Amino acid sequence: MAIVPVGVGADLRYWGFDRKKILELNWNQSATLPGGLTVTAAPAQHKSNRTTYNTANKTLWASYVIQAGQYKLFYGGDGGYGPHFKQIAKQYGPFDLALLECGQYSPNWAWTHLTFGETAKAATDLQARLLQPIHWGKFVAADHPWNEPIEKLIPAAEKAGIQLNVPRIGEPYTLGDAPKRTVWWDFE
Repeated sequence: MAIVPVGVGADLRYWGFDRKKILELNWNQSATLPGGLTVTAAPAQHKSNRTTYNTANKTLWASYVIQAGQYKLFYGGDGGYGPHFKQIAKQYGPFDLALLECGQYSPNWAWTHLTFGETAKAATDLQARLLQPIHWGKFVAADHPWNEPIEKLIPAAEKAGIQLNVPRIGEPYTLGDAPKRTVWWDFE
């Protein structure tokens, strides 16, 4: 099942995805999947295009609240900082784990990507017990060193009193286990 924001299903259908396996959600709409996992679309601050064509903002962008058994997770996806994080915490929080972007930031698109300081602030706003930074260390779309986001997030999170989980790329993590903090990004 693909749970996507309103309007994004058309792209999946165009690419051949089975329309019966696409569920589009508007903000604050929820779906419960077989097995009991509940996914709720929540507000985000971004844009809905990746081209220079006149197609901007024709679909919704979203973050997600995921209820998995006793755990509540927040997946921020790709988005900038704003008051929506506090609103989401008030409506759905607190969270056991927040997966928030922490890279590919630039003054040119500050409203669509979190900086390292904003990542820590968003986790605080969300009342997250644990923060796992995402959207860093895999590709370059901005003018900063690939490992700068994590190097700057660590002291920002410590200052905010936020516990970090930083597994290697692709390394699994089970909620409830000790956070992963092996420094694997310290190389050129």
